[in-house]
Amino acid sequence: MPDNAPAVRLSPQREAFVTAFVMNGGNATEAAVAAGYANPRRQGSRLRTYEDVRQAIERKLAAQQVRVEYSHADWLRDVLRVAQAAEGEKRYSPALKGYELAGRHIGALNDASKLDKEQAQFFSYLGAQMANWQRDQLTGAPSDGPSVPPSLPASE
Repeated sequence: MPDNAPAVRLSPQREAFVTAFVMNGGNATEAAVAAGYANPRRQGSRLRTYEDVRQAIERKLAAQQVRVEYSHADWLRDVLRVAQAAEGEKRYSPALKGYELAGRHIGALNDASKLDKEQAQFFSYLGAQMANWQRDQLTGAPSDGPSVPPSLPASE
């Protein structure tokens, strides 16, 4: 389908079929049932052959793909931006949560057994620093926040 092709307006029933088809993962019979067709098995199969329906399905799938691509790269960037802002404001709990979410997203925190010795030491150090800072907050002791090394030690 050319990118500059005008969108053909579908009937409400065909639009319902297209939406159901995309949402259910491509089952034409189930989509025809959801759209209210009388003979869903036959009509679902036939509807997929119509050019206007195929184009509408392609447009919906393309729009869905754009949203998925955004949700991975941009979500990670946004989480890190918020975490860094929280850290800059010395709000360490939300900052750590943001970094934790980012680490889980990229797979760094999914399995502790996969950490090498230096990474494990870094996270142990970071946990101890956070515990000390939280203790200071509860007791009212003055504190500048946890002391965090500038970067994770390089692993081999």
